Amino acid sequence: MLSLVQYLSEAQRLEQQGELVEAIWCYETILRDPLIGEDRPTLQAAGLGLGLLLITEARHSDDPRRVERLVNRAIAALTSANQSDPTEPTLGLTLAEAHILRFQLSGQTQDLLAANIQLDRLTEVAAPPLEQIRSLRALLTGSR
Repeated sequence: MLSLVQYLSEAQRLEQQGELVEAIWCYETILRDPLIGEDRPTLQAAGLGLGLLLITEARHSDDPRRVERLVNRAIAALTSANQSDPTEPTLGLTLAEAHILRFQLSGQTQDLLAANIQLDRLTEVAAPPLEQIRSLRALLTGSR
């Protein structure tokens, strides 16, 4: 049986080769493992990898129902990873982006609120990614 780190490596390799379904399966296997909470770096890498992959796929799809499913799965994966360290900038920015995307799709105000909370939280870290925060806030403003 593969270790979580080996699954992560395999997921990244499969993603690079364009084997997206298999990469998604590897990422989700990692996130479902009951011991993943003990390996924060692997949890964060798997959540971020899966989230980015699903967001990218959502942006390339013309089927609104598929886009919604992909974005919902991305938010779930990113939220799980983000809970291990809410101040990790890359995770926080990607999670905010996913909420913005879902807000643009469905107009649900809870996504607007979630994105703003996430971005506010990131302004409080030691070295906030201000340019990316501004960029995402501009997306939010344009989406209203």
